[in-house]
Parts: sequence; structure tokens; C-alpha cells
Amino acid sequence: GKPLETAAQVTLLDGTQEPERLICRAAYLARGQQMPELTQREQTELLRALLQGNRKRELEQASFTLLYGGMSLAALTHLTRHRMQSLAAPDLLANARYDRYVFPESVKEAGMEARYCEAFSLAGEAAGKLASMNAGTDALCYLLVSGLRVPVVSTMNAGELYTYFRLRTCQRAQWEIRELATEALRVLRQAHPMLFSLYGPTCFVSGTCPEGRMCCGKTARVREVFAGKL
Repeated sequence: GKPLETAAQVTLLDGTQEPERLICRAAYLARGQQMPELTQREQTELLRALLQGNRKRELEQASFTLLYGGMSLAALTHLTRHRMQSLAAPDLLANARYDRYVFPESVKEAGMEARYCEAFSLAGEAAGKLASMNAGTDALCYLLVSGLRVPVVSTMNAGELYTYFRLRTCQRAQWEIRELATEALRVLRQAHPMLFSLYGPTCFVSGTCPEGRMCCGKTARVREVFAGKL
């Protein structure tokens, strides 16, 4: 395998059919009403209102399963912080290969490509030697380098996805999880444009940046990007 220089492929494995209609129906039922026939514009306006609400119970009725084809262990730590999901990751010691890892652009810019690759090679050699000596997992786990890639499956409901994309597509997010989250949003927008066209970083969905002095300074450009086709 080769180092990965860009975000891994994200695939939509499964999800709620017609999530917009289901969410809108749940909103009406929560008010003790039957949902009338709504135009697309009326559905979009209702979805936008629900997304701005404090309790997004109606959104939790729809869920989606995504496959991240090759996520580093570093990015996985960011994904696991979202507790409202079902996460399936392979056994790291059995599936992480030392010739499959993420290659950050900053390493290339620093001219450290050779040293970076060597670090994975040396860790792999040490792991192989320890394994041949029947070392246990309690020792081998310390040689798992955070750049190693593994496939990960995640299922989140539409409410948690709103939080996930708000945080992880932000310019302040760690670069790899930001690329993966942006790709995941692009895939979901292709499948369900009415709903997921309303999703994105906080500056896009609320119109303001919550980062204060830590703002990236690119709010207008970010909002323009997420308002268009990703």
C-alpha cells in the first residue's frame, strides 16, 4: 500500500428512505397533528426550523450508515467523541498495516517525507519482531502509530449528524476529520439534497462563527462553499 495524501473514500451504506418526509411527519405527530401534503419548499422551511430548535427529537427518527474506507487512528479519536452513534472499527492490531498510513501535507512541506516513512517502517519491524517472540497485545498496542489507516463504519441519526458536521467541517477541526466529514456530507447531499443542503459548519448553518478570536477569518468563503456543490 501507499501513504494516503487525501481523504479516504466515504460510502453511504444504508439510510432512511425519504428522511425529509419522515422527519416532517414526526414533527406534526409531536404536535398531535396529521401532516398535510407539503410542498418541497414547505418541507425545507420546516426542516430548517427543526434544525434551529434546541431539542431535535424529530431528526433522530432518521439514521444513516457511512463507511470510511481508510481513517487514521488520529482521526478515529475525533469520530469517537460523538457518543450518539453506533461505531464499528476492526481490531486494530489485526487490521492496521504499517504500509498504509496517512501522509500529511505539512510533512511534505517540511521536507520530512523520508523520515516520516521510516518511522512507520521501524515501528512495523519492531511489531513484527515482538510478534515473533509471542509478545502479547499489551505490548504490541504501543507500536500502533496514529497515522495508520483502518476502515470504519458509523451510524448516526440526523440530529447527531447535524452536530457532527457543524463541528467537523469547521476550518478549526483537525484537517483529516474535516476532509472526511466534508466528503461524508457531499455523499449525503447527493442522496438526500433537501435535508443535507441545510447541514455544514456552524458559520454556514447559523450565519455566525462561534470561535471568537480563534475564527479562521474565512467565514464568507466557507459559507459560499457549503452553499454550493461540495
